[in-house]
Amino acid sequence: MAKKDSKPPIGTKGAAEWYWKRYTELYPKYFWADDTKLANIVVASAKGSLLYDVEGKEYIDLTSQ
Repeated sequence: MAKKDSKPPIGTKGAAEWYWKRYTELYPKYFWADDTKLANIVVASAKGSLLYDVEGKEYIDLTSQ
């Protein structure tokens, strides 16, 4: 027996509404708000949408437009 609040299979009746509700619950309202911070890094340099921290690690800036 399925759980009461389990996700419905994609393409079934009510699935779109369930997934949209879940998306709006999880998606941050304000991207740069303190409670939606994803990482604490010190950026040393950048090129295009790539960021490099002081240790040389590479990050992709998915918010650049």
